[in-house]
Amino acid sequence: MKVTSMSCVAAFIMACLLGSSADAEVVTLKRVSGWTAFGGRSDNDRKLCGVLATGGGRFFSIKYFEGDSNLTIHLSKNTWKVGNNLQIDLTMQFDDESPWRARATTFHMNDGDAALEFNIGSKQISQWIREFRDSNVLYIRFPSSNIEDWQADLTGTRQIAETMAACLLEMSKSY
Repeated sequence: MKVTSMSCVAAFIMACLLGSSADAEVVTLKRVSGWTAFGGRSDNDRKLCGVLATGGGRFFSIKYFEGDSNLTIHLSKNTWKVGNNLQIDLTMQFDDESPWRARATTFHMNDGDAALEFNIGSKQISQWIREFRDSNVLYIRFPSSNIEDWQADLTGTRQIAETMAACLLEMSKSY
């Protein structure tokens, strides 16, 4: 049953990644415990695979775009008040693991909510994804700003990370 299920997922992912269009074609690949894995093509017709969670006015996404050497992380909360193109230092900590440090750039989402964008470099992707997949909670802190800290429930991220990995594998096969 697992082989059939994974074959169907792989076929679906390939159909999404191989299609071409001027508009974004992003489809949901799997949903588990508030997390969604997705894949397809971005607005600029680049293949992408990703994960997102929303709720309580918060948005968290992980995206990999075709040709990039990094993951792009977006964080947003509807109560944040920041201007555009500011640099904000943050830490992320999965359970009791060592904290990750990043410098994010501020921007605003299409709905007007303030957001942050930063990258996880290619040499760190495997470890970051492993911690994301294997942990129960993610603590996000902003030590030098007026943005309030928050945490994310990581229930279900093992299955979601596996689905994103299948999407990335299919993307790499299409080259």
